[in-house]
Amino acid sequence: MKNELRRESYEYKFLLNVMSFFLNISRDEKYFEDTHSYILYFCLKCLNRVTEEKIKKISLNIICNLFLSDIPKIKRGIENIKVIKERMNSLYDENTSEKDIIENILLKEQVKDILVAQPLHFLSCLLKMEISKEIIALIINVDYNLINFLIFYFDLLSEKYKYKCSLNQHTLLVFSHFRGF
Repeated sequence: MKNELRRESYEYKFLLNVMSFFLNISRDEKYFEDTHSYILYFCLKCLNRVTEEKIKKISLNIICNLFLSDIPKIKRGIENIKVIKERMNSLYDENTSEKDIIENILLKEQVKDILVAQPLHFLSCLLKMEISKEIIALIINVDYNLINFLIFYFDLLSEKYKYKCSLNQHTLLVFSHFRGF
């Protein structure tokens, strides 16, 4: 997702079709356990600064639908991304390379930074991946403002719909969280 695709390209059209498919799957809770980790990882990869706005909007919709399928799990995952991202921002400046950040956090696939160990372990379980360079690279490249937006929006959704379920866990069908898709 590093290079922006031209809207007329076959790759862009294919990506839009895949995202539409993921959007439809994300609305159906019965597919959640089998698909959430892969879809969430892919959508988070799309939430970087260079991805086209329409793809970001669809990704946000999908993540919000996944949130409504399992509120505690998805909310904690996004909050852990924020914790790790903030830790990285406090330790490294914008000029630090992705490779250097990864090497400073991991030593032979073991987490060296104790403050990010637990959040990384949770993300590893949520995304069904070993703690690896891919998860850290995902966190480095995700747009911090969009993570904050998701946390804010999750709080709004939880507040708006908390009367509908006593356990703060519910199934709601929201066709489109954001206008335009």
